[in-house]
Amino acid sequence: MARKKKTIVGAVAGSVTEAVVTTIEAIAHPVKTAQDAGDALARARLRAADKAERAVRAGERTLAKRKKAVSRAATTVAARAKSALRQATRRSKKVTKKATRRAKRR
Repeated sequence: MARKKKTIVGAVAGSVTEAVVTTIEAIAHPVKTAQDAGDALARARLRAADKAERAVRAGERTLAKRKKAVSRAATTVAARAKSALRQATRRSKKVTKKATRRAKRR
């Protein structure tokens, strides 16, 4: 490895030296280079699979949220209907009671 130089010429020479060393290593050790390439390909495949899995999970979450919202809306509608029925029953009982009292007074 080349030492870090403070001048531009030194930096260029260092990067050229490093590039040459990397190329020589690739030529000298083709098996390792091929393994590195295979490893990089395997990592890329894993990343793609993970990304697809995340997308599927996000879709499932979205679907679950929508189902929950529909369920909540249905529960709310049922509760309001029940409340309205209770209120109507109370009113009718009140009216009946009032009418009974009036009838007894006459």
